[in-house]
Amino acid sequence: AGCGLTQPTDIVANPLLRALALNGGELRTHALQIGSPAIDAGTAAGCPATDARKFARPVDGNIPLDGVATCDIGAFEFRPPTIVLAPASIDFGSVTIGLTSRLTVTATNAGDGDLIFAPVHTADLAPPFSFAADLCSGATLTLAQSCAITVQFAPTATVASTGAFHIPTNDPTKPLHESLVYPVSGTGVAGPVPNISVTDSIAPNSDLLAAFGDVTVGSTATIETITITNTGNANLVIGTIGGLNPIAAPFS
Repeated sequence: AGCGLTQPTDIVANPLLRALALNGGELRTHALQIGSPAIDAGTAAGCPATDARKFARPVDGNIPLDGVATCDIGAFEFRPPTIVLAPASIDFGSVTIGLTSRLTVTATNAGDGDLIFAPVHTADLAPPFSFAADLCSGATLTLAQSCAITVQFAPTATVASTGAFHIPTNDPTKPLHESLVYPVSGTGVAGPVPNISVTDSIAPNSDLLAAFGDVTVGSTATIETITITNTGNANLVIGTIGGLNPIAAPFS
């Protein structure tokens, strides 16, 4: 009362201001915190189209949201904590069976209020998907801060797989005001394999038999050629020819 605040519309309360700082614009401002009595307490009459940071106003800043966008009191228009994920989903594409692929999703706070993460639901993912790293569970992000979650895909069969996990935060725009479902997908494919093909110069060439026919004692039959070809899509490694079953006289 000593300050002359006697009108019914006067607000006598802690405004919940942050320290003067650059909060996304060229001018330093006192950011409003979640629950500030200045949020959505202004008037539409005479409210400028942007705040001091050149951010659009009005914004529905109540938590939970009430669906009504009203200007805040002062030069700062509060935007509720807002999670932005990049990429919006993870698709591992085709991954060879027996190999592991890792991809990372980055979560950024695009709002002015602190974005608070509960533990990510790691139990949501089942093989062939799993978590390789989680730097978001329990994190608190201020404006423009980020955290990362790395997911891995280790297929064991040639099938397409899908999965999803929940990322719980205090972003009021998400379902149930607590959880965002993040999808992942990938397809297991067969790996490259070699394939040996053996032919010879005696018809039929692919019968795996070098038939010399009748040869007079004391003479030598015509030399026959055996050709080994790799018809696969991976390197074919050949060991010592005849190492396990050496050729013996009268062949050489």
